Amino acid sequence: MSEKTNFKKLKELLKYSDRYEISIQFWPKQTAVYIAKDDVDLADFGGDRNETIQNAIDYLKRINP
Repeated sequence: MSEKTNFKKLKELLKYSDRYEISIQFWPKQTAVYIAKDDVDLADFGGDRNETIQNAIDYLKRINP
């Protein structure tokens, strides 16, 4: 059975889309999040859907004090 997306966390991640280019790919067994700024790749995360989203949020919080 596929994992349900935590939409609260997804919404929190997308709050950063005004400053960063955020690309999210949902696959049947994994999710990928790519973060860039001004066409420069900064970070990418992949794996378990909600864990990947949380890792991306944690990264963005760390680089935005």
